[in-house]
Amino acid sequence: MTDLLTNVNLTDVTSLHLRNLELTSADAISIASELKTNSTSKLTSISLIYNSIGDVGAIALTEIFSKSIQVIGMVGC
Repeated sequence: MTDLLTNVNLTDVTSLHLRNLELTSADAISIASELKTNSTSKLTSISLIYNSIGDVGAIALTEIFSKSIQVIGMVGC
């Protein structure tokens, strides 16, 4: 799952929903890395509901979010 966003152009993406995909903290760290290197300035909403990303994954993701993020869904993480 770590290559989930590889080679994906996120320039015009405003919402990213990765719900219930059995993502782990390692996946979340990989996603954070990909989001950091990819242009996500229009991203306003991200949902990782019902994944097992834990505290480490949640911290990795929140550290890269820009001020444009308005909604972060992490229920059941």
